[in-house]
Amino acid sequence: MPLPWQADSEGTRMSSFLTPPTSASLRCDRRQAGLLGRGQQGFVGESAMDFYMQPGQFAGEYATDDYTAAVYLVHQLSSRDEQMSPREYQDAAMLLRKLLEKLKHAANVSVEALQSLQQAAANIPGIGSLMFSGGNLPGTIAAAAGGVMAAAQSKKVSDLLDMTPAQKSKLHAWANSRGTPGAQSASKTFKGSIKIISKGGQLFFEVPVTAVAKHYKLLGQVGQSVAHIPVGNTRAALNQKAPLHADGATGKLKLLGGPTVGIALAVGPQAFLDYSSSTTTTEFYNASVYTQPTNVISALVGIGAGAAVTAGAAALALPAAPLVLVIAVGYFAGVLAQYVIIETGLDRTVGNALRIGDK
Repeated sequence: MPLPWQADSEGTRMSSFLTPPTSASLRCDRRQAGLLGRGQQGFVGESAMDFYMQPGQFAGEYATDDYTAAVYLVHQLSSRDEQMSPREYQDAAMLLRKLLEKLKHAANVSVEALQSLQQAAANIPGIGSLMFSGGNLPGTIAAAAGGVMAAAQSKKVSDLLDMTPAQKSKLHAWANSRGTPGAQSASKTFKGSIKIISKGGQLFFEVPVTAVAKHYKLLGQVGQSVAHIPVGNTRAALNQKAPLHADGATGKLKLLGGPTVGIALAVGPQAFLDYSSSTTTTEFYNASVYTQPTNVISALVGIGAGAAVTAGAAALALPAAPLVLVIAVGYFAGVLAQYVIIETGLDRTVGNALRIGDK
């Protein structure tokens, strides 16, 4: 019996199934060293991989741990070649911040690994020091919290009027019935129980305000003992928001928005981080001259911008600016100053000039 690679008695070729494919030629009809017979020439680019194993599809979603995901996001946000829309960039940054907070409580991530990851996140161009620097975060949170607290303390005009519940209820009922059939005039309805005055050719209710109203910008006025509510648009005026004015902060909000606490939050946390990572006074000083000038300048710019808003309102003879606006302008001015300092390399320039030792 002839072997598979030998011809039979009629000279016909036997099956060439024993001919092994190679990466050079899967099925070749020419002789090659090491081949047991003939095959058929494969198309260009065909390889043994095509014959033995078909690779699967790699597209899709894969589960990963928080640390690996955070490392990937750091590299993605740091790469200038990454093609991301502004919304995708924002979502990635917020996800990274969330992951870093989770990793602080993770049992399987070492302190050294977390510190290294935190430092890499802080070095992300543009947003790193603003969003992920451990020293900056308390000041950022404090500014945001101050804005939220100021906005939350806004009141309705009707809440600041010094009237009895019965008088307020009657005033609201009359305001809601304005324009309906059978509605009475203000003078007939209140009959002197609420004072009505004429100012600039228009009628107004003149209503005393509570003591706390001095902290609020009430119908465009600050520090008035009475509120002038237009008779022609009473309902809208009563429901209008009265925000805290620039000097209206009290208690925790006043302390939080003050310059002393602002400077302390800008400098204190970073000073602790620099101190804890230093072994000598010189190391602590050299670390501080690179990190603290940026924090101090941005804090001063923020405080100055907020003060400028207040001064601008006074110069234009306008009522005091809303406290929320003052906080917001100060916060964004500070962030902008910090961004400019980092992007221009001014922080490195100052650090190189002030450091002790080799430069």
